[in-house]
Amino acid sequence: MEIDTIVKTLRALVQSVDPGTGEITPRAELIERREIIECIRVAEKTLSELERRKTTQLKPEAKKGQAWSEGDEALLLESFNSGLDLEALARLLHRSPSSINARLIKLGATEGF
Repeated sequence: MEIDTIVKTLRALVQSVDPGTGEITPRAELIERREIIECIRVAEKTLSELERRKTTQLKPEAKKGQAWSEGDEALLLESFNSGLDLEALARLLHRSPSSINARLIKLGATEGF
């Protein structure tokens, strides 16, 4: 799921607007849809991770030269599959874009950006 799609969806939900049709819809109906739930889940996980990293005050590329943990690899794959671009992945994981690209290739997620 692309970041701009998540943002547009969340903005629409706040206004009780169906993101697909633009029509005013009761929130209860919207919240039950699978794509809405997935959007909220990805947004919550990403924001939680960004907040966690903010509180540890890591600088961009702070993990340069450090081994990849299983947790970082899992977050990379999930975030990549959710549509985050290379720069957003690099910021999220405190790695360089080239490091992100290399790890995605190693994990078989892509042939490279």
